[in-house]
Amino acid sequence: MSTDYSYKYAWKKDNSAFAFTAINRLYRMPEGIAKFPDGGKSKTVYFDAALYYFDIRNEKLNRIADFKDFFILYPKKQDYQNLKLAFDDFRIYYKFPDANDFDIQSAKKYVHGKEDSVKLAEAVKNTSKIFVYQANTKETIKINALPENVSWADKNSIAYLKDLRKNCLKNITCADWGIVLKSVYPQSDKKYKNYIIYKKGNELSRNAVLKQVVSHFDENQIRKMMDRMTKYKAKLNKKALKSVSYKNKLNADSYNSYYIKTVKELENSIKNNH
Repeated sequence: MSTDYSYKYAWKKDNSAFAFTAINRLYRMPEGIAKFPDGGKSKTVYFDAALYYFDIRNEKLNRIADFKDFFILYPKKQDYQNLKLAFDDFRIYYKFPDANDFDIQSAKKYVHGKEDSVKLAEAVKNTSKIFVYQANTKETIKINALPENVSWADKNSIAYLKDLRKNCLKNITCADWGIVLKSVYPQSDKKYKNYIIYKKGNELSRNAVLKQVVSHFDENQIRKMMDRMTKYKAKLNKKALKSVSYKNKLNADSYNSYYIKTVKELENSIKNNH
């Protein structure tokens, strides 16, 4: 799982809120023979790009525009990271890059039938428009030019973006982004458990499994998971002691740290369910 953000953040005039784009993906890494000869390619199983604004005073994330109508024209995250953004008192302005011939010809490869052709034509037409979300009425209109007293936000430095996310967006969960695992990536309870027990996937995906799935398990299920984690930890440590491979030691040390943190979260799930 990954969450990527826009390179530009547009601030409200009183600095009480800011607008930005977020791109969320769930993808499967290649396994077995699919890794050869060059490591293989990941397979995206979920893609979502949308415009949000974050209310700092109320610590509230607001989803204000869904970009699914543009996916046929702009399938890459970079297209949404470079969106033009502006924010005045009550209005958030956003605009896509103008579609060029290369974009259009590339998109035509994914056109299968009349419905897709209509979607592509509409997306191309709308790249020339400026969208305006009105926060007070929650309505969106389209205009041809930015008002004279409003200017597009500048591109931010990487350090600035990291600090802003760390200070304001660190507590945003997958559910806040609208990602419901059992809907977008339905699996058996056993498979979800294995993500936690064997430290599969990345931290974002495991946190989603813990919060959305494991937190609803009963005490007996969770304690069995903890027992399996203890046994797996012992197995990794034993392998590291017997092996001269530095990689085995790194794996054991990494899992030991993960084990301490995750068991605490599992114990908290038990407490919260009682």
